[in-house]
Amino acid sequence: GFGRAIAQKYALNGDKVIIHYHSGNGPEFAEELGGFSIKADLSNKEDICQMFKLIKEKYGKIDVVVNNASPKTSPYRFEDTPWEEYERIFNVIIKGSEMVCREAVHLMDGGSIINILTSYVHGIPPTKLVPYITMKYALKGFSKALASELISKKIRVNMVSPGFSQTPFTSHLPPKLFELEAYK
Repeated sequence: GFGRAIAQKYALNGDKVIIHYHSGNGPEFAEELGGFSIKADLSNKEDICQMFKLIKEKYGKIDVVVNNASPKTSPYRFEDTPWEEYERIFNVIIKGSEMVCREAVHLMDGGSIINILTSYVHGIPPTKLVPYITMKYALKGFSKALASELISKKIRVNMVSPGFSQTPFTSHLPPKLFELEAYK
């Protein structure tokens, strides 16, 4: 997905890459890039604190943070969406991003935080993704407020809104949706 492509680009530029993973082939991918991997649950404060403790021990500082984590979402009609779906997505996209940024700024002397949004925060979003889109809008607001706050520390906060594409994150969606999106 996007996280993989971003990490590969940084590695190609000669940067040291730290791969966070929750499941999957994080260690193998990090090794392929000559980087370092850390397993953590981004909805868990202790995991995030431990992750940054390891980063500090290994590298001492951070120049760039990319917040790309997002749990897979299931399409629900608004009135059928369980509250737990909002909480699950909130815990990773908002709570996780906030905790990652909070810990990262202690290891940064200038640099950049890049929060990955979605193209759905522009224009008319699709139906059945209210919790996901709501949290991405919240991440957009968080990013803007954080940018104002961190500029004095020479830390830029940027947002990137990638377009809709086939990635592991969207693998559960029907193929017809990709066809329709291609015609926009």
